[in-house]
Amino acid sequence: RRPPRSTLMRSSAASDVYKRQVSTQSTGHKLCKEFKMTASTSRIMLVGDANVAGNVHGGVTLDLIEQTALIAASRHLARKQDNATVRAGLVRVEETSFVAPLFIGDVGRFEASVTCVGNHSLEVTVDVFAERLSKGGGEERMLTNRATLWYVAVEIRDKLMVGVHTVPPLDPPQNAEATARYEAQKALRAKTSHVRRTNTSPRLDTRLPSAQLSQVVLPADCDVYGYLRGGILMKMMDNACGIAAAKHARTNVVTVSLEAIDFHEPIRCGEVVFVTAFATFASSRSLEIEVVVDAESILENRKRMCTTTAFFIFVSLDKHGRPLPLKPLVAESEAEKTRFAQGQERYEARKQRRLPKN
Repeated sequence: RRPPRSTLMRSSAASDVYKRQVSTQSTGHKLCKEFKMTASTSRIMLVGDANVAGNVHGGVTLDLIEQTALIAASRHLARKQDNATVRAGLVRVEETSFVAPLFIGDVGRFEASVTCVGNHSLEVTVDVFAERLSKGGGEERMLTNRATLWYVAVEIRDKLMVGVHTVPPLDPPQNAEATARYEAQKALRAKTSHVRRTNTSPRLDTRLPSAQLSQVVLPADCDVYGYLRGGILMKMMDNACGIAAAKHARTNVVTVSLEAIDFHEPIRCGEVVFVTAFATFASSRSLEIEVVVDAESILENRKRMCTTTAFFIFVSLDKHGRPLPLKPLVAESEAEKTRFAQGQERYEARKQRRLPKN
């Protein structure tokens, strides 16, 4: 008996993974090891994934990127030689650009692979493709995003983190370029380590456009160990930043890139998260929004500030999707002027990174 159409649609998202499994099982140990450090997921983008402009919400894309990266990281950690329970904990997402939009009706394909490992951490690179199946003339496939995520191998006992665990090596071993990336991200994370020890959030008492979202962390938001998934949190951060950006532009705004996101501390099921976003800098075409995440355990009467920090970059678009100029962001207080100057430095650094290298 032929399955219902809805069942066939749901199963299509897993078809590539299933084929890869069958191929791996039939071709031996070498491909089996390759499979364990890769992941590929696909699904059609539906109306529930849309932003107000009708494209796929940037936060949805970030969540799906993290889901796929988590599978790849978890598969690699499963190659360990002992019986310890090890969780892949997201600690950093490198600077990421949204190269092209995903549209409703596209098939979003997310391909992840482990590309670098350290003693206790691993790098996962994710490519996002849009498959335009509705245009006719054959399948159109376009790269829309490329993201790099870093995970730490965390040992779990009784659903509590008890320490870090050694990460299995890559096979074949990684090259010198991959090792250099590992050392670079390690140094960058060390620069922001002071944030973990702060007792106050760097939120501004400001007139500038801002937004705050709060939400209790439910089981559906967590991994199997009861910790809030990074993808869920990134979606909340993008929502808050989008509100702050829209308040300034008063037009349709879209996420075009984000600075590195640092996840300083994990958040557990049952805690309340407070996501605060505020404008820090604006050029004539782009707007930088800083976002800070705080967490509170109501039952324990304990607050933790700056568990996650990042900067999101937005542009303003007209109804035809063309860029619109942004009005100036006027900083008046000393704190606002300081943040504006720091934002301008980051803006100039981003422009330099985009220049072609000789």
